[in-house]
Amino acid sequence: MQGRRSNRKKGAFGALAAALIVGLAVLALVSVVGSSGADASSDKAGGVPYSPGKAGQEGLTLGDPGAPVDLYEYCDLESPICRQFAEVVLPKVIRDEVDTGKAQVTFRNFMIMGPGSPAAAAAAIAAGEQGDGWSFVEAFYRGRGKRDAGSAGDAYLEATATAAGVEDLARWNAARASQAVQAQAKASTKEAEGLGLIGTPSFAVKGPGTDGLQVVEGPEKIRQTSAVVAALEGAIDQAAG
Repeated sequence: MQGRRSNRKKGAFGALAAALIVGLAVLALVSVVGSSGADASSDKAGGVPYSPGKAGQEGLTLGDPGAPVDLYEYCDLESPICRQFAEVVLPKVIRDEVDTGKAQVTFRNFMIMGPGSPAAAAAAIAAGEQGDGWSFVEAFYRGRGKRDAGSAGDAYLEATATAAGVEDLARWNAARASQAVQAQAKASTKEAEGLGLIGTPSFAVKGPGTDGLQVVEGPEKIRQTSAVVAALEGAIDQAAG
């Protein structure tokens, strides 16, 4: 009985992925992205912290800790595709699934873009230690615009931390330079590799309807925003059992 139930779950996820991938690869996600965001330094000058919306945040997680489903987003902050997902796809998922208490979403660093990735990852984790991790991720993307990967130096990271609302910059600087924080970034990257993930963004879900952490196949290959949202929301619904 348990084996039959497990096979049903795997079959449902496979069917969802296949149906969504076929015929959708010709449309570009970038076509629905607006103009590039403002430089984070403008947020620093304005002194207005970034707000993640209705859901609370802790570490790099957004949403109600009691939500039945966990959605994990494996991304590199230096990835332009991750930025596009953050601007176009995730706000819809957050509105429909996170703000309503159905799921919480966690950003997991998957450092694959280049030499600038570890510094950005550590900066995000360090911001999370002060309760502003998700805000840091969103502010980083908002200020990133079309800059080349690897161009986010210390000045940009500090401006982003300020825009995200990080209050103790000395503590944040010490944390992002610490071995413990850098080890966390490496651990989440190793976790992604262990799941067989090879690109960003990638997603996994965990809930009453899954056998542990379940990779969501397909969203990173789909180029139509509504279909990507449907894939993620469908995976959340199935994970809820």
